[in-house]
Amino acid sequence: MKVEKLSNGQYQVTHKNLTLTQTVTNGHRFNDCTVFDGNYYELISEDDERMKPLFIELHNFKCNE
Repeated sequence: MKVEKLSNGQYQVTHKNLTLTQTVTNGHRFNDCTVFDGNYYELISEDDERMKPLFIELHNFKCNE
């Protein structure tokens, strides 16, 4: 699993074919969750169970900043 803070202030977590990108604007968090099937990216719900480990990893990363 890879977590990084991008130069524009976004956080991005990637694991296998899943990507979580978090943007904070005016105190509001926006989470874009995608899955790549080999041909295209599909947006999925942040409540999708597959995203849970990515959110945990992002939380841990932010706690250690």
